[in-house]
Amino acid sequence: MLALTIWSLWTARHHLTRAMRTAFARSPRWSDPDTPLPYRLALAGLAVSFLGMVGFCLLAGCRVWFSAALASAIVAYYYLWARLRAEAGLGYLFFPVEIESVFMRSLGRRAFGTRDIIALVSTRWATFAGGGDTFEVCTGSVLESFKIADSGAIAKRRLAAAMLAGFLLSLAVGSYVLMRGFYHYGYFRTYVGAGSAWAWSWQTRYDGARILERLSSTEGPDPNAILAMALGALVTLLLGLLRLRFLWWPFHPLGYVAANTWGMYYYYMPFLVGWILSSLVVHYGGLKLYRRTIPLAVGLVVGDMVNPTLWALASLVSLGRV
Repeated sequence: MLALTIWSLWTARHHLTRAMRTAFARSPRWSDPDTPLPYRLALAGLAVSFLGMVGFCLLAGCRVWFSAALASAIVAYYYLWARLRAEAGLGYLFFPVEIESVFMRSLGRRAFGTRDIIALVSTRWATFAGGGDTFEVCTGSVLESFKIADSGAIAKRRLAAAMLAGFLLSLAVGSYVLMRGFYHYGYFRTYVGAGSAWAWSWQTRYDGARILERLSSTEGPDPNAILAMALGALVTLLLGLLRLRFLWWPFHPLGYVAANTWGMYYYYMPFLVGWILSSLVVHYGGLKLYRRTIPLAVGLVVGDMVNPTLWALASLVSLGRV
């Protein structure tokens, strides 16, 4: 995951360099009217958000290096998650290794203070990347929406304003619905609190035991884990390099990451069927038939999304009457 983040940043280096020049430039020739946000505002938002996360950890009693490392890891994971969503539609897959495990296996227990461990475990709600269980769903949806705007000639700044309004509305309504349900029924009587398959339920039930386990550990860095992560990074960078150098190279590093994530055994068959159908359409019908079948594929996706949305609304209405 970390190597793929580095590869993604490297492939975007020219754009990022131009964005930085535009953000700090005073000359009118450096402008960014077609971006969702002015680069200067986006850079300021990134700085404020990053410092806010570091400050949160410092207030929790963590050391400076740990606070900066944890905030950097979260930003890297969320950035890559957005890339996975926008470029490959893999937003429902889980990351193969969580940030907590990366830190503990690479550095060992002795590298962290007591409050570092407590913060690392307690903030798992923000670092558990995958499956739409944490805030990464917002970063992925935003970048995916802007990618759609590129194809549909949609004004990005108007879209950004609409998404911000939708986010604030969802935050207000969602907070009210959740809190009302928790106070009325009790947290562990709700689906989120009682469901053993939900990350929130695990977080609530097992945080104390996990913190105690980490604090009681005397293990140092894990050489096998370090070797495994290094080899995974090497393969990822090699696939990325081959992808950039040879147009005929068929294997993408995103596929290598997806193949090693939880849940892939659920999705390998739909992926295979989709690839076979797409290949047959392109091979026998060419671009013309491919374009004619796009509405069918989009309709299947939209229908799959509308169905649970309608049931969620029906459940909300029925619970409100009760």
